[in-house]
Amino acid sequence: MSKSHGRRLLAGVIVYTGVIVGAVCFAASQAGCATPPATQSSQVAYAQSCAAYAGAFDVLVALRKGGKLNQAQIDQVTLIDSQITPQCTGTMPQDPAEATQRITAAVTSLTILEAVKP
Repeated sequence: MSKSHGRRLLAGVIVYTGVIVGAVCFAASQAGCATPPATQSSQVAYAQSCAAYAGAFDVLVALRKGGKLNQAQIDQVTLIDSQITPQCTGTMPQDPAEATQRITAAVTSLTILEAVKP
């Protein structure tokens, strides 16, 4: 085998390997395998929404103790709490922005319950 033939063969192998690696990287990025990590701001927003939820929940606990919630309101608070407390007391979710949206919706629901007098 001549030197030029060996160089062409080596160049072909390198190009072929580059194409394969490129295809694998492209497929991985399209399959969602290359998901960027959560940003610090989304993690802070998540923590803040959990703090807001805790505050709203505490207000409703006080209203319940004061006898100012009817059974339907108590049931709704209990349902919301069963969904949100595990999210806020567990590990940081993969997508803090999505969790923040759910928690913020729960805070809104609790605030509405707080404003509605039975």
